[in-house]
Amino acid sequence: MSSALWAPDHLLSSDEWNALDREPYLHYELCDGVLVMTPRPAPRHQYVVKRVADALEDQLPIALVPLIDLEVPIRRGPAATHRAPDVAVVPRAVLDLESPLVDPAEVLLAVEVVSPGSVSIDRILKVQEYASVGIPAYLIIDVSRHELIAHALTGGGTYAATAGAPATFTVAGHRVQLDWNHLD
Repeated sequence: MSSALWAPDHLLSSDEWNALDREPYLHYELCDGVLVMTPRPAPRHQYVVKRVADALEDQLPIALVPLIDLEVPIRRGPAATHRAPDVAVVPRAVLDLESPLVDPAEVLLAVEVVSPGSVSIDRILKVQEYASVGIPAYLIIDVSRHELIAHALTGGGTYAATAGAPATFTVAGHRVQLDWNHLD
């Protein structure tokens, strides 16, 4: 499906989303079948994302890798939801995939760096979505507030959150710590 042929007269399915031509200068997500397009992140945001990925790579075993700009289907089919965490930690075997689409069961940590246009999405909606598909850990980084919020999945399928710097959390049984020295 080409974006030139798609008219916003219905909610997108996973198949339509996957076939959609996307401009490289925009950031895309799909929420309940609605295409969400935002400008690519600002330089500070991009820098923090890189620093987080580097810090995670330094602290995690070689069997786990942090990836930037992959896609996680939260809900497939009609009125689908696909999210693109800023950083995701996955097993090294994911590197062999031929697609940026990664099953949520493979995502051990999702990281979102809050942007002006994503505050409610990152702090409310994605907390619920990532927990609903069983992603064990979720980290929110709000540079403007100088805030790190680590979320750990509970047995009840929701996240327990702890805020502070440094943020200490567990990824697949490995203790990880991030503080502002990792981000500046």
